[in-house]
Amino acid sequence: SGLKVSPREFWNSKILDWESDKYSKGGSLGSWLDPNKSVKQRLELAARVLQPLVQGRSVLEAGCGSALLAEKIISWGASSYTGIDISEKAIESAKSRIAKTVHAQKISLLSQNISEIDLQKKDVFFSLGLLDWLDLSEIEKLNEIISCDFKLHSFSEKKFSLGQMLHRLYVLGMYGHRDTSYIPRYYSRSELSKALSRRQENK
Repeated sequence: SGLKVSPREFWNSKILDWESDKYSKGGSLGSWLDPNKSVKQRLELAARVLQPLVQGRSVLEAGCGSALLAEKIISWGASSYTGIDISEKAIESAKSRIAKTVHAQKISLLSQNISEIDLQKKDVFFSLGLLDWLDLSEIEKLNEIISCDFKLHSFSEKKFSLGQMLHRLYVLGMYGHRDTSYIPRYYSRSELSKALSRRQENK
């Protein structure tokens, strides 16, 4: 059935071009025609939610890519920002950009798989789209690893819609036909709620 996709190789080849494409201006005929509108809105919404929460707090982002919110989070008064991503290329890009800023001393960037995370307690933890690429057991493990006061996750909710159907077809055509072991997943709110609350239930 062919070679299994390595998540690290997958994101090393994809992430920087993906970010450039998804966060470009686009939509020249109007924002409602922008095919990347939902991804941009996700980033903007996360920023609005996080801004009043991070003052004086330590922040961890998993699946950070090139850490597009890092400098803003420090500018909003966070005591520190730690970004973790499986892609070395994304982390190298982020380090190169952030080294030139006044916020560099408060920002740590690590190229790790989530299973390798071994960190002290953080105050705020968030991820944008990471859960789409994890199975439920990995999500449960991530929830066990990260101890914090506030958690924020965005995910692609499982639903019947034309947009989701088109995205599934796109994934299948672009790379899913070669290996279905590493493709984005869709979860219902109840599925994720159970996975993210299991630690509390077991106490």
